[in-house]
Amino acid sequence: MEQAVVATAYLYVDGHMKAYHGKRKLAECWNSQRRMPLPGMLAHFVNDLQGRPLLFVTEEANVTLAKAMPRVVKAIRQVLGDRHFTVIFDRGGYDGELFTWLHKEKLGFITYQKGDPGLPKERFSRHETKFDGKKVRSWIAEDQVSVAGSGPWRRIVVRTRNGHQTPILTNLMDLPAAKVAVLMFARWRQENFFKYMGEHMGLNQLLGYAYQEADGSQLVPNPQRQGVERELKRKRQYLAKLLSKLGQVVLTEPRDSDSTTRRLKVAQQRQVKQARDLEAQIAELLEQRSALPTHVPLQ
Repeated sequence: MEQAVVATAYLYVDGHMKAYHGKRKLAECWNSQRRMPLPGMLAHFVNDLQGRPLLFVTEEANVTLAKAMPRVVKAIRQVLGDRHFTVIFDRGGYDGELFTWLHKEKLGFITYQKGDPGLPKERFSRHETKFDGKKVRSWIAEDQVSVAGSGPWRRIVVRTRNGHQTPILTNLMDLPAAKVAVLMFARWRQENFFKYMGEHMGLNQLLGYAYQEADGSQLVPNPQRQGVERELKRKRQYLAKLLSKLGQVVLTEPRDSDSTTRRLKVAQQRQVKQARDLEAQIAELLEQRSALPTHVPLQ
């Protein structure tokens, strides 16, 4: 950094997971390559605009980027001192409380907004900026939105030729909209860093057998509540399919005879009973969920 090898004005923050295949019990982390949770170690990396690494922070247990960001910011400040910087991150840090905290800390942030804004085509206009010595032109619309009671935050929506809209949130009010967009889209350079380091430098490997017990007082998502929520989701989906099927039977069954009407009533009664049973099971699961805390101590 002292030799200006790493630029620090815009810093990209993202998590990287190393999978563990041994016999010890480790917390599960989301593995983006396998698209599933696996036992392993999670670290949050900080890279500059060119993808060059500044530092990383290892997590004791699986935490979201939104929860980890204050520790990451603290580590950055230990290195940069009083230098101002902007953090750029993906939807893993999409959290209104985090946005408010970063703003109070006088830090800039750029991230994606969740959801499809669905703005009319007439709202977009042509914008241009220079990035890496090249002109970049984009169709952009701009407004302000609130997130979970926080904000309002500046929203920049980029529209592609096929009509797809990508919403970006930031608290940087003076930076040109096109510049904000290219900074957000440059996140792929950090992904390239992960790929290169994994292929050539063993980034995905656990290089030792040493370990230490995690802080047992640390709060983690309650696995029992997660199990109830999965079952609740399954029951609700089954109920929706059953009600849809019941409605189709009522609409399509011919009623030109008494025997047909009797068969229809029998079928309806059977499916209505199944639906009522499912509703009772869902109500019971909701009671179970309400009695369970969202987070519990690690031990």
